[in-house]
Amino acid sequence: MSSRSNDRRRRLSLFHQPYTLPYSFMALCGSGYALANYATRLFPRLFHLIDNHFVCSPQNLRFHRYHTLLTASFMHISPVHLAVNMFSLFSIGPLVVSTLGPESFLALWVGGALGCSRAHLSYTNYLNRRLSPSYANNQNLFDRVTGRGTSPVQHSMSESTGRSVGASGSLLGMFTTLAFTQPDGKWYIFPVPVPLKTYQAAGAFAAGSAACVALGLLPGIGHVGHLGGMAVGAGYGYYDLVRRRREKGR
Repeated sequence: MSSRSNDRRRRLSLFHQPYTLPYSFMALCGSGYALANYATRLFPRLFHLIDNHFVCSPQNLRFHRYHTLLTASFMHISPVHLAVNMFSLFSIGPLVVSTLGPESFLALWVGGALGCSRAHLSYTNYLNRRLSPSYANNQNLFDRVTGRGTSPVQHSMSESTGRSVGASGSLLGMFTTLAFTQPDGKWYIFPVPVPLKTYQAAGAFAAGSAACVALGLLPGIGHVGHLGGMAVGAGYGYYDLVRRRREKGR
């Protein structure tokens, strides 16, 4: 009995370590990228599996593949896309675990992914109904820079309307929560040469995403999805802030 109890304590202790969950999710995202962009070239049949179960799209939602709202957060479209998000996860994730706990990390990852996917699909639906199909087509930015069809997933993204992948919604949800719980933290955000406080950086990113949506800038990036993830993070951060203040007042 004592041995089992000690094993359980060790597992719980490992779970609460700041880097355990972030590193685990980095490994999952890296594996997803390798599977989608390399393994599918060796085994083409895997492409349909990934397209049906790891890409957020109107088609998958139409066929009741609701799990793709979450699983798309583990898939990335290019080395740059993966590197940026994994560096962000390395920077943000441990702070979330150490200050809010591993449960909050998991809740924000899931909530941010769902909020991002839902917002992106809703906006895609709006474009398809209100605007011309040519404008609604969301061509991938990396395809235009590096050439189309460099990977099966890139080809899928560039040829279809409303498809999205990536952990950005989850990560921005976490960062927005930190704007409430750690507002005075300092962050260097490229290309700003001076450090910004957490709430300033989060506000600047939200304003930038909104401007890109309004002006049609960088159409290959899911700006509305980013805002959806940030909305979830803001809700979670506000709830946590109110809860902590109530506990202090007791």
